[in-house]
Amino acid sequence: VKFTERGTVTVHVSAQVETDSGVRLKFSIRDTGIGIAPEAQARIFESFIQADQSTTRRFGGTGLGTTIAKQLVGLMGGRIGLESAVGLGSTFWVEVDLEKQPERAGAGSGELAEARVLLVGFPPAQLEPLEQALAGWGAMPIAVATIEEGVARLVTEISLAKPYHSALIYATGDELKLAQRFRRAAPDPAPPSVLAVPREAAVPRFEALSAGFGAVLELPFDKRLLFNVLHSVSAGDEVREGVVRLQDYARRGAAARKLRVLVADDNPTNREVIGKILERGGHSVILASDGEQALDALEQERPDVVLLDRNMPGMGGMETLQAIRLIGRGRERLPVAMLSADVTPEARREALEAGFDTFLPKPIEALRLLEEVQALSAIRPEEERRQEPQPAARAPRQAAAAPLVNTETLGHLEELGSSAAFVEKLVGVFLADSSALLTRVEQALAGRNYHEFRSLLHAMKGSSASIGTDQLTAMCGNLGRLSDAELRLQAPALLRSLGDALAAARGELERYVHERRSVERRSS
Repeated sequence: VKFTERGTVTVHVSAQVETDSGVRLKFSIRDTGIGIAPEAQARIFESFIQADQSTTRRFGGTGLGTTIAKQLVGLMGGRIGLESAVGLGSTFWVEVDLEKQPERAGAGSGELAEARVLLVGFPPAQLEPLEQALAGWGAMPIAVATIEEGVARLVTEISLAKPYHSALIYATGDELKLAQRFRRAAPDPAPPSVLAVPREAAVPRFEALSAGFGAVLELPFDKRLLFNVLHSVSAGDEVREGVVRLQDYARRGAAARKLRVLVADDNPTNREVIGKILERGGHSVILASDGEQALDALEQERPDVVLLDRNMPGMGGMETLQAIRLIGRGRERLPVAMLSADVTPEARREALEAGFDTFLPKPIEALRLLEEVQALSAIRPEEERRQEPQPAARAPRQAAAAPLVNTETLGHLEELGSSAAFVEKLVGVFLADSSALLTRVEQALAGRNYHEFRSLLHAMKGSSASIGTDQLTAMCGNLGRLSDAELRLQAPALLRSLGDALAAARGELERYVHERRSVERRSS
């Protein structure tokens, strides 16, 4: 550190005066360096003045830094000064008056504002601080006592306009298998889930991530880490047309190129989440916690794509990219993407101008990450790309190709509730909700409110998928993709088809419930 051959440099910030509208802050920077003699302290803020001319020869510098600092502080209406002793070091300080920002309940919370977060199985001592933290970000925490209640909540409330943003499941080492049942039985589309474990619990982290949990959070939790985890695991509920779902990336086999991806991020949770997304997409991952580790990894491995966080201690993303380009001169260009929580147009432009091939905002969206990584891998010789098979276009799913009721889905729900009575209850709730939704669908279509029509169809589709009525699910998806003009022309026929599909699903579900009830009676 300049002017400090050994020891430390510390920064301290304190509030000097505070009112309702503002605060005076004092920034103090102390070093254990060479110090400044009393006679030189009076002149240190003058242009081209240094305390000792030998300093320039030993450490460099023009003597302008303190002068510029004084001018900037003056423009801000503040004061600057120093305290120093030769051989002991110096403390430079700045005082400025700043306005307070108005308080906002969800300040900085972004997508957490009004988000419904399901909390499953937490003891009261762990639950209360968790609810307080979520409420402070503007989220809506909803607590249930058991895994079964959690799944029942998801199934019965999936038809709401605002589904769950995410789910946090409490588990000790002995309860991991029970928590995994939540993942298996949760309706599709299920909210991203986080496993929360006491710090002393022996829970195998890798096993939890392999089971489908987006992250593992230790308790008692760090509030900043919880905030990052909830943003990181969130990947959205809808599958956009033409976008392959996350789990489908791993099933495409030779149609998708398996890549080696180097990820450098100083946040361990972000690294873990990004790595897991890439692995589930069929790729292999090399993880680094800063730029220097990333460069070390590049000496040992040749990845296909590199992802660099912008702000890392030591060597940040910008500096690491410069080193990569310098080292790679004369070789095939290595595609590099920037990861950053700064999503302003200026940050994106700065990254692209610096030589990054693309810019990925945080929190990371899983599907977008996989799409971008595949796109980056295309930055290579055309001959190599031509040798690789291309994925076939996905044909629209036809309702007739789907079973009327998926008994496997119903079987999973029955396994979760340990009885046919649990499924019977869910079926009853589903049929009541769907009938009410159908009435609202008819009203929206009659009023030509096509935005509302599509929203209601999406709700019915989610509810239908959770209970296993696949044919109705497919029909809702197909109807939701029709244009406004098609909806105007086909409204009566569409309503008849939807009503018939729901009636058929009702009959099949009631038949299934009756049969399972009979089987239970015979076996009891």
